[in-house]
Amino acid sequence: MAFSRRRIFQLGGAMLVAATNPTAFGGSRSGLAVSESTSDLYSAPTFLPLVNSSFKVESNDAWLTLLSVESAQSGPNTLQPRSAATGQQLDTVLLNFAASGDTLKQGTYELNHSELGPFQLFLVPSGPFRYVATLSRLAAGDSGFVPPVGRRRSDSK
Repeated sequence: MAFSRRRIFQLGGAMLVAATNPTAFGGSRSGLAVSESTSDLYSAPTFLPLVNSSFKVESNDAWLTLLSVESAQSGPNTLQPRSAATGQQLDTVLLNFAASGDTLKQGTYELNHSELGPFQLFLVPSGPFRYVATLSRLAAGDSGFVPPVGRRRSDSK
């Protein structure tokens, strides 16, 4: 079966959409209903009530206990993180965990919680049996698009 370059680009675009948004073609994010937003899951208000609760690491014989939920921009002299792509302010939260069981390497793990169900987090070791996950999303109220600086198409003659 022969494919034209145009058809390959069309299929590649569809695969990119499917990879970045599993619900686009009828899929479902693990642990979330199709109508729920992962942006809402990965936020401080979701995790604050879960401090001192346990999370099962599905691929290992390990359990994590959420020790604290911290805002990354909590000081008056702290640089406010911004998206490199759009310049929009980011809402960044740190989840600090203590572990029991197997030692985990840095990586993405599927966690399971009795209230949240299964979901994935990228965990980074921060000490012996300590891990941190950093959650970043566009801050509320800063959702306007800021175009990148550069020449406009009409200027590129």
